[in-house]
Parts: sequence; C-alpha cells; structure tokens
Amino acid sequence: MKTHAEGLASHAEGSHTKARGVASHTEGAYTETTGTASHAEGSHTKAEGIASHAEGVNTTSWANYSHVEGANTLAKGTASHAEGNNTVSYGENSHAEGHYTTTGHADDPSQGNSSHAEGSHTKAEGIASHAEGSHTKAEGIASHAEGTNTLAKETASHAEGSHTKAEGIASHAEGTNTLAKETASHAEGSHTKAEGVASHAEGHFTIAYGGNAHAEGHFTIAYGENAHAEGHFTTAYGESAHTEGFYTMAQGKAAHAEGAHTVAKGNFSHAEGVNTQTIGDFSHAEGIGNSAGFKGTHIMGKYGDTQESYSWFIGNGVSPDNKELGAKWLASTRNMYIDGSTYFSNGTGYAEMFEVKNKSIDIGYFVTFDGEYVRKATAQDEYILGITTDTSSILGNSAEMRWKEKYVVDEWGRLQFDNINCSGIIEKSAILNPDWDSEKKYISRFERSEWVIVGLLGQIRVRDDGTCPVGGYCFPNTEGIATRSQKGYRVIKRINPNQILIMFN
Repeated sequence: MKTHAEGLASHAEGSHTKARGVASHTEGAYTETTGTASHAEGSHTKAEGIASHAEGVNTTSWANYSHVEGANTLAKGTASHAEGNNTVSYGENSHAEGHYTTTGHADDPSQGNSSHAEGSHTKAEGIASHAEGSHTKAEGIASHAEGTNTLAKETASHAEGSHTKAEGIASHAEGTNTLAKETASHAEGSHTKAEGVASHAEGHFTIAYGGNAHAEGHFTIAYGENAHAEGHFTTAYGESAHTEGFYTMAQGKAAHAEGAHTVAKGNFSHAEGVNTQTIGDFSHAEGIGNSAGFKGTHIMGKYGDTQESYSWFIGNGVSPDNKELGAKWLASTRNMYIDGSTYFSNGTGYAEMFEVKNKSIDIGYFVTFDGEYVRKATAQDEYILGITTDTSSILGNSAEMRWKEKYVVDEWGRLQFDNINCSGIIEKSAILNPDWDSEKKYISRFERSEWVIVGLLGQIRVRDDGTCPVGGYCFPNTEGIATRSQKGYRVIKRINPNQILIMFN
C-alpha cells in the first residue's frame, strides 16, 4: 500500500509510509521517519530526530531523542516529550501533556529546558519550570504555576489558585486575584497584594507595600517597612508601625493603633480604645475620645486632651464637644491636680517628715522641735509639734522620688527651668544641680532611720500611761507619752491599756 523504505536497514509498513532514516521504522498510515533509528506510527506522524518516536495522529518528533504521542503534538526540544492534544515541547528534556500546553519558547531555544506543562492551555517557559491546571504560565526558572489563570513570572516563584501572579523572585501567590510582586513576597486570600520585599498579604483586599510588611484581614494596608496592618479597614503607614481593630491608622514610626477609629500619628506613639488620637511622639491615648497632642503624654478616661509634654491626664468629659479633665500630673510643676471635692483614704490625718538629731523615735510619741530637728516632747514643752505615726492620709516633705537638691531652685524653693533642644524641638527642662552625683543610689527618707513621720492634724494613735479617760484630755509626760490632764488633746477612744486614739489639732 505505497510503503517506501529508503534508509539503510529501514522498515516501512502500513499505508503511504516512508522510512528514510537509517535503521528507522515507520508503520500505520501517512507516517514518515527521517531521523536515524527513529520510529513513526499511527496516522500522519513524523519522527525527524535521531532516535525519536512519533505516534498517534498529526504528531512530530522534530528533535533528537524526542517523543510525541496523542494528537497534533510537537516535540521540538532535544529529548523532550509531547503528549495529549495540541501540545508542544520546545525546551530540551521538557514534557508537555494535556491540551494546548507548551514547554519552552518558540523564539528562544534556551528557554524551558527540563520544564513540565500539563493540563489545559498551560505554558512552562522557564528552565525547570512547571505549569499545570488551566491557562497557567510558569515563566521563571524553577517556577511553578497551577490552578487557573495563574502566572509564576520570576525564578523560584509559585502561583496557585485563580488569577494569581507571583512576579517576585521566590514569591508565592495563592487564592484568588492575588499578587506577590517583590522578592520573597507572599500573597494569599482574595484580591491581596504583597508589593514589598519579603512582604505578606492575606485576607480580603489587603496590600503590603513595605519591605517585610504584613497586611491581613479586610481592606487593610501596610505601607511602611516592617509595618503590620490587621483587622478591618486599618492602615499602617509608618516604618515598623502596627495597626489593628476597626478603622484604625498608625502613621508614625513604630506607632501602634488599635481599637476602633483610633489614630497614632506620633513616632512610637500608641492609640487604643475608641476615637483616640496620639499626635505627639512617644505619647499614649486610651479610653474614648481622648487626644494626646504633646510628646510623651498619657491620657486615659473619656473626652479629654493633654496639656503639656511628658505628663499624665485622665479625661472626664461628656462628649467630643464638651471635653474636660478629671485629674492630671504636670511635668513642668511636678504637681498633681484632681477635679473633685473629696480625696478618700484609709489613713488618718496630715503628716510631714522631720529629721531626728540623735537616735530614731518610734511611733506613738509626742514630739517637739529641737532647732530644725525633732525630739520627744515633755510636760515642760510649751509647743507640741505632733505625734510620730505611720498611718497618715497625706504625707508631706517626704522627698520620696529624688534628692531634694537634685535641681536648682530659687530662694523660695521654686524649680528653675531652661530651654533645651530635643531633636530639633525646644523643650523646657528643670536645671540640674552641679552637685548632684548620678552614680550615687538615692535612698528615700522613708527608708532612713534619721527621718520620722510626724502627724500634725487629725485622728492619731498615741502611747499613754493608762490614765487617760475617754472624753477627757491628755498631754505628754516626761517620756513623751500621753497622761491625763485638764486640757490638751481630746481622747476619742482607748485602743488597749497603753494606747489611745486622740484628736490632734
């Protein structure tokens, strides 16, 4: 049936077959072998390369050692394999299978070596790349595209899911309509973009622009380097900024906004709660409707604004249009302010600290002055300063926080201030005393035996000799303890045989 064997030691059989290559073999119908030791079978197949094999229908093994099978397939790369329907293997050692799949590139023989394309309308163009699924493309070296309408563009990139793109080196895109644009970036979820180097976007409509940034949740954006945005409609603009919650924004460097409708504008600032705002660097606002507009300030409570830097406030307003403060501590004056008529305490009376000249005085004794020092009072003393105690409600002259002469003061004891340049901003600061030694550890007066607490006003417990009647009066004896008298200090209650409660005023 019109067979033709031209090649040395060739063999042609079937119908309209031609064996032209040396030691080639052709069979079937309208098949042709031109390569040495090639084999063509089936219908309208061609084995043109050395030791190539073509089978099926309308297939061609063009390159040496190539193999085609199926229908309308072409193996153009050396040692490549094409199977299925309308598949082409351009790259060397590549494999194309399925439907309308391609390995390598028709215009660049160096592309697609050792690549693999399978599925439907897939392309593995990069060296050692892999494309599978439907309408996927692996362009980068060692890249991988799977799913539907995915693209792995760069070296070692991976795209999977639906309509995803991995455009950065070693990037990964998965889910639906996601983009991993930069090196080592990762996008997952739905309509997410990882556009910074080593960035990560996940969730729904999230974007990570900055390097090493992370955006997750719903409509979140991480613009800054190392920034993190999570939650619902949150934005982290600043470098290393973090935003979370509901409609929050962190604009400053390393700023943190959380809660609902909060804004952290200052560098290293923190806004939390509801409708709070930090404008000053290093500031902190929490609660509801509060604003920290100065450096290093902290405000809590509701509907209040800070008033100066490095200070503490409690908001106590009614609404955004009716703001006020309930308490504050100001760095400029070092004073505490409270907007209230009453201060509640378990202690009793007002006391101050005084220095003892010789040995310490235990609690419960009447004392008087000895120059600038105090000693036990006696019946001969006309002036009684107070009673040593340890349960006062308010304690003055304590110097609890620092050495009393750490800062320069005027003749009335008022702190003196100077203007200093702090990162380009002029700020007021207390003037340090040149005699202050920062290497010495400060021990507060409360912890030193030469200082005692003296109750000056209020209900105070005092030692007695057992003679003081309730409702009567007392006065110190020669040892500084209470004894019965016709006048002096009213006895409120007897605590035990040698202790009474008196009213000192």
